[in-house]
Amino acid sequence: MAERFHVGSFATVLAQLRESAMLVNTVPQDAPSPRPVVMAALQEANKYFLELPLSRVLRQQWQRLLARVDAAAPLSEIAILIREMSNNLLVELSSAWFLMIPADRRFVYEQPNPIFGNEVHCAFSDAGRDIAAAGRCYALDEWTACVFHLMRALERPLLWLADRVKLDSGDMKRENWKNIIDQIEKKIRDMESEPKSEEKSVKLKFLSEAATQFRWFKDAWRNETAHAHVHYDEREGALIFLHVSDFFRHIAAEAAKQMPQ
Repeated sequence: MAERFHVGSFATVLAQLRESAMLVNTVPQDAPSPRPVVMAALQEANKYFLELPLSRVLRQQWQRLLARVDAAAPLSEIAILIREMSNNLLVELSSAWFLMIPADRRFVYEQPNPIFGNEVHCAFSDAGRDIAAAGRCYALDEWTACVFHLMRALERPLLWLADRVKLDSGDMKRENWKNIIDQIEKKIRDMESEPKSEEKSVKLKFLSEAATQFRWFKDAWRNETAHAHVHYDEREGALIFLHVSDFFRHIAAEAAKQMPQ
């Protein structure tokens, strides 16, 4: 949040304004005019001023200050303009409300890269919006909202699992989680009658574990969150976030094996 609001630029502009005010207000009668130094300081500050999300009125006031310095206005007038500019800049800054993102959560808020990793992003790109929203909620201590978005995101791999056992994922979109999981588990039981093989054992192990995990997600968190039965604190929310992210990576690794090379 501080980076987006360019706090460093605010500090630089204010420092240059204070330096300019000091030069204008303390110049002895017989000393050279501080105007060139003041103009240089304000021009340096202008690079940072342009980055700031300020009102049109304040921008016009800044341009008027630069123009009056450049036009060799009396130093007494320049001093007043600098003082007014400094005060108004602080007033406008104080009107904003800042939220602090801890350093260890900055990644999940800014998300320069997919927070669950590229493999998850490639396998379940349509879950990306909810995963990203869960990350922002994580960073902002909105733990119940974080879990809500995680449960929404899990619908994509659940439908992938339904498709994996040859259920119609289009039909499954209209079903609730219980019915989808029930039908997935029925398909898995039907596979048990197939001839034994190492490939079958590995496949059944993955499918059974994934189906069991989804049923746990449903009973432990999804139903409770969807119906506003519970609220989560940091301890619970952070653990759920970690668990879901690990599961996403696990199932995405399997999904990647099914993708065309």
